[in-house]
Amino acid sequence: MRRSTIVSLLATCLALAAVGPATAADGEGEIIPRGMHTATLLPDGRVLIVGGGTEDEVEIAESEVWDPATERSEIAGALAQTRWGHTASLLPDGRVLIVGGGSLHDPAGEKPVHHGPFSLDTAEVWSPGSGFAPAGSMAVPRRAHTATTLPDGRVLVIGGTETDEPVPAEIWDPQTAAFSASGTPLVGRNWGHTATLLPDGRVLVVGGQGATGVGTYEMALEELAAAEIWDPETEMFEEAGVLDIGRVFHTASLLPDSRVLIVGGFGTDDEGMPTGFDNAVAWDPATGSFAEVATMAAVRIDHNAAVLADGKVHISGGLGFEGERPDPEADVGPSMLTLVELFDPVSGEFVPAGRLQEGRQYGSSTALPDGRVVLIGGGDHDFEESAGLEIWEPPEG
Repeated sequence: MRRSTIVSLLATCLALAAVGPATAADGEGEIIPRGMHTATLLPDGRVLIVGGGTEDEVEIAESEVWDPATERSEIAGALAQTRWGHTASLLPDGRVLIVGGGSLHDPAGEKPVHHGPFSLDTAEVWSPGSGFAPAGSMAVPRRAHTATTLPDGRVLVIGGTETDEPVPAEIWDPQTAAFSASGTPLVGRNWGHTATLLPDGRVLVVGGQGATGVGTYEMALEELAAAEIWDPETEMFEEAGVLDIGRVFHTASLLPDSRVLIVGGFGTDDEGMPTGFDNAVAWDPATGSFAEVATMAAVRIDHNAAVLADGKVHISGGLGFEGERPDPEADVGPSMLTLVELFDPVSGEFVPAGRLQEGRQYGSSTALPDGRVVLIGGGDHDFEESAGLEIWEPPEG
């Protein structure tokens, strides 16, 4: 596994194919440029875009629904509370649950904007045709957490707090529109972790970092190598293997054979410096352990992954280094990546799959039923410029 040291990456992340190129949407019906939003594939094939903000730190209340048939979007209601770094979970009845996140505006209305960001404890639920409605409050505010829709329709929320100790997970029940505690993680995963629903209904939690102190925004450079699983029968967490090295801002994708593919991200080297990864490992439910499976053409951090209908994993965007890595001693920062790569679970390899028109971080990628992938929003890593919408077309044949 090759690694490149990225000296300034932590501060950056905490600030607000051989096929043809992707195509950008334009004209009437164009999306609102935004980053740190969510994009959710609806049962009818459209995509719901919620929350986020613009490069001038304007938080966006209006949601949109983008239609792949027309490649146009329309306003679909407004949040009661602007938010970014939230989660969006599709419910079995077609509604979408929006949980937590951050805002520059104090939800209590007691502090001015420059005292933010503030983490939110509220939830809202979006319904087709009627927009948003209140959906309860969590026991603690959370942002950069994970939310996983369970087979019974409930939603499991993990991490996203700012404490030194593990905080109990919470479950939202669609029958009561209320949250309740559901087991305490073995370790505190404040941000940068992933949570993946397994075929048997359990949830695999991988990676992340913890805070150095209550109420601070300085994050510890101690990535979590130990994985854990939440069991719906006991509503408790249990050990689930150990990564070769802890990582954050990776992606986790469920493969057709029930393995979970962990791609990219960053950790810390022996000197405590942020280190980017260009490799992927897979967690195997048969063994409960991780094994390295492949290497990408680029180091990637805070990228997107979308599982296609054929089981391949579409990897795009993020920060990193493509090709020859710079000297670790050189003052060279990561760039926005345009190279798209596909992981083939049959061959166990990554292959180039075209290029984006715009590099992007804090964006989203959504696999569409017709095999395309829509990439929405994001921007450069200082979020001084917003990216638009692009559509990736799969190779023919």
